Amino acid sequence: MVLAEQPPEFVVCWIALVALGLFLGWFSCYFLPWSWYLRDERRLTEEELRAQHPGKAWVTLPPWLLPIICGLVTIVLIIGKVAHTGESSLLEAFFLPLTFLVGFNVSVAIMEIFAGVSTVLPLGHGRHGPMPYIVSLKVRVVGLYRIVLAVILFTAFFYLAH
Repeated sequence: MVLAEQPPEFVVCWIALVALGLFLGWFSCYFLPWSWYLRDERRLTEEELRAQHPGKAWVTLPPWLLPIICGLVTIVLIIGKVAHTGESSLLEAFFLPLTFLVGFNVSVAIMEIFAGVSTVLPLGHGRHGPMPYIVSLKVRVVGLYRIVLAVILFTAFFYLAH
């Protein structure tokens, strides 16, 4: 599908669905876990984490490669589906940004479940400072939430796209 060949109403709907997918991805992956579970938890700097929890210091390694790979795998899955069927729809416009954000967060969820440490992405106030870490039992619940969300989303996409 080439957007330039589509009627203007389709293009507007496509752009609106991409924006809606981005918003829902941000809301479900970032806003809900932090506002429900981790808002009042104490944030540690990297130095404090290494001093107080030396066994969990491995989470301070550059974590950006795995989330990028998980996010890109979701895009490859959707593009593979589109290439296999030979068509694209508004469904992909909605699910592409949503699955990218959820796929990006699967690797964060794995770290949260196994290490019990969550990284706070530098969004909002103090975003220019170092990336803080949260060590809490609630972090594992957030990790499970992210995994369940990913399973539900991928199941819904492949069920609806079939």
